[in-house]
Amino acid sequence: MNMSVVWLVVAAAALAGVAAWAMRRAWRVAQPWGRWIGAIVGGVVAVAAALAAVVLVIGLYRLRSRDDHPISDIEVEASASAIDRGAHLAEACAGCHSSTGDPPLDGGEDDFLEDLGDLYPPNLTPGGSLADRSDGRIARAIREGVGFDGRPLIIMPSAFFHSMSDEDVAAIIAYLRTQPEIDDEVPERVIGPMATLFIGAGMFPLAVQDPIEEEIDPPDTDSPKKWGKYLTTIMACAECHGEDLQGKDGGNGPSGPDLTVYAEEWTAEEWRDTIRTGVDPTDNELDPDEMPWEDYSAALSDDELEAIQAYIAGLPTPDED
Repeated sequence: MNMSVVWLVVAAAALAGVAAWAMRRAWRVAQPWGRWIGAIVGGVVAVAAALAAVVLVIGLYRLRSRDDHPISDIEVEASASAIDRGAHLAEACAGCHSSTGDPPLDGGEDDFLEDLGDLYPPNLTPGGSLADRSDGRIARAIREGVGFDGRPLIIMPSAFFHSMSDEDVAAIIAYLRTQPEIDDEVPERVIGPMATLFIGAGMFPLAVQDPIEEEIDPPDTDSPKKWGKYLTTIMACAECHGEDLQGKDGGNGPSGPDLTVYAEEWTAEEWRDTIRTGVDPTDNELDPDEMPWEDYSAALSDDELEAIQAYIAGLPTPDED
């Protein structure tokens, strides 16, 4: 627990008490204007400080509460095909969980909270925190956003991984365990006062999702649209491009453009080449900090890219809404 946040709660509560006392004392001032100014200022400070203390406590509770999600009994088979599939999917994780941007996933070097605390993507090699964790706990962390200690993860895109098939999550786990053992440690998670305040106010969502209680089957790869919908979901395209993939302005993540128009207008080759080269048909270069095309290029086959295009092209465009 970040003790600076605890002390801030105590200070806010004390300030609220002092301000309330000062507000009552203000009514004893002889001049009417003095009474009203003292009462108003004291009241505002008391309410603001009390509210801050309450929201901070809620934030601490949300961060410290343990979720009683059952641990998955997923079966992980370390076959060559499973490991190959897991390595393929894990390419999309390297942008956050690798110090180089490529596997192995030895832990990220970027602090996702910056001035609000310390939050570095952990080392996911056998030399890191996965070494003594069960397959079920790892699967729960990926799809349900619950950490190994039962507490909520932050920023982990489990909302999108929640629909990942048992087969795919097992493949990722199989691959993670075959990586070289790297013992690099990232800084411990520290959630600062302002981040705790945002979490308490519901302005900074946690990664926790509903428990997965039934098996999740793999997508129907014979149906490009169904396959594409599945891939679009687990690749978290909606995080930047909006729930309807018609573009997003503001909120969490970069603001991505409308994909429905591009999917309909571009040929399959143009769509594929944009992801493979980072240059679209109009010679516009994609910013890898905004659109991690290299990660997606490594994580998606040509057939998968075509399936994603088929799915998105079938969605309503802004003109059809």
